[in-house]
Order: sequence, then C-alpha cells, then structure tokens
Amino acid sequence: MIVHAGFVFPIANHEAPMCGAWQRPRSERSWFGVIGTLNILGRVTHREISVGATLSGFNNNGNLEAAVLSMANALDLGLNGTLVIDGVPYTKCLFLGWEPSEKPFYCGTGINKWTQFGRLSWHQSG
Repeated sequence: MIVHAGFVFPIANHEAPMCGAWQRPRSERSWFGVIGTLNILGRVTHREISVGATLSGFNNNGNLEAAVLSMANALDLGLNGTLVIDGVPYTKCLFLGWEPSEKPFYCGTGINKWTQFGRLSWHQSG
C-alpha cells in the first residue's frame, strides 16, 4: 500500500521503491599558480524516489482513467508530506506524478480486467 499525506494511491501492486542518490551541492575553486583545489560542500538537498506500479482490476477503461485522474489531481494540489510505502515512512516528499509505461489494456483472463503499467515518482528533501 502506498499512502502520501492521507492520499491512498489506487495501485493494485508495486515494486520495491528505488531511492536515488542524495544530492549535495559542491563548489570547486582553484587559483592561478596555486597547486590543488578548494572544495566547498553544501548540505544534502534531495533525492528521487520511484516505484514501478500496476493499476488493475478496473471494470472498464473509464474507471481506470478516473484512477489516473485522481493521481493527476493529487499532483495538481502539490501533494507533499510523509510518504509511506508498505509501512516505511519517507519524510518531506513531493509527489511528481504517474508516468505510464504502456497503454491500458484489458486482461484476456478477465481476472485483472483493465490494467496499466507505469511508474510513480517523488522528490524527497534532505
């Protein structure tokens, strides 16, 4: 289950989160005639978190589109705060959106019904 600031994502199942490297600003200075460099390191600023996810179990394509629209509305509202993925909290996150990796399709078995694969992503501040 994926919950961000009270919003429950309409995801049937998902992969483990992929957390990118923490970014930190670095400034390198050198002077003519002086050997070596001066490195000034800033504080950790942010990283990206992403999760491969599957939308499925929708009786029709309209219901699937409504689920995608609910995530677009969350994006439009600037959804931020604590992100919880399977009970693991990630603080200071901003929702960046849902990106489909394939077009929606109807599962031929009839079990999964309307389905779409994609990726959710967030920006986590340090």
